Amino acid sequence: MKKNIPLTIENITDADEKECRITSMKQIEAILRDIATSGTNAALYYNAKREFIMTTILDSDEDGLWVEQGRSATENHNITESHKVTLVSSHNQVKVQFVVNAASRVTYDGHPAFFLPIPTSLYRLQRREFFRLSLPSSEHLRCLINATKPKEENAASDAAPLEMTVIDLQIPAADISGGGVGLICMEGEFEFEPGEKLSYPRQSRGFISISPSKGQKRDAPKGAGSHA
Repeated sequence: MKKNIPLTIENITDADEKECRITSMKQIEAILRDIATSGTNAALYYNAKREFIMTTILDSDEDGLWVEQGRSATENHNITESHKVTLVSSHNQVKVQFVVNAASRVTYDGHPAFFLPIPTSLYRLQRREFFRLSLPSSEHLRCLINATKPKEENAASDAAPLEMTVIDLQIPAADISGGGVGLICMEGEFEFEPGEKLSYPRQSRGFISISPSKGQKRDAPKGAGSHA
């Protein structure tokens, strides 16, 4: 099922610079050519990213790309006057974003168009919120986690170290995405610290790091619950 990729400008993080930035000219040309061929929608931002028009990439080659002009002559003029323009689109269901220093007015196939020079770099930004598979409750997919907790016979006033026991937790999965899995648990059901690591069973390496995402009060037979 295709997802709607929001054509908004993303703030580029240090992690994006390392993981999402593409500088290979051949790869950039291939991505732009695919977007043009598919007729995927794009947004062209100008005036210091404060304004934009909806457009499509008409064609591309090793020198640059041709982009459809807007309907407003004023907007088209302002785009050519902008020192930088940002184009946001999607490629294979992943957001694509790049910046160029100029957009010139040209004619493509007998129609008005913009010509943008080939970008020196391009970002393919796959965010968890763009790709989230919600799981129906009928599927009953659960995550099995081994955890430790104090034995029930430990006395609250006992100053000696608490004896621990290992228990199996079966936690319902709410959704799965490229960034991780969302689990549903009742408030106070178990105690995990943020950043705590769980090892994969029967694997010599590999760990999962736990990070609380959000809490949401819900009606449940045992009281209020949290969704993390």
